[in-house]
Amino acid sequence: MKVKLPSGKTEKIEITSIKVEKLLHLLGINPSSVIVVMDGQIISEDSALCNEDELQIIRVVYGG
Repeated sequence: MKVKLPSGKTEKIEITSIKVEKLLHLLGINPSSVIVVMDGQIISEDSALCNEDELQIIRVVYGG
């Protein structure tokens, strides 16, 4: 699986099957501070992922 991190770095991760929430935990990323995009669509934390997927993790910025 290819994962583009909020830093802009791309990591290749070998998995069999994992949920988004678990992947974020493994990467040390707080799920409430990011959105995860696959194929141009935002996916939820309970979405199942496979090794062929390509994701982008985008940090959410709050302001006022």
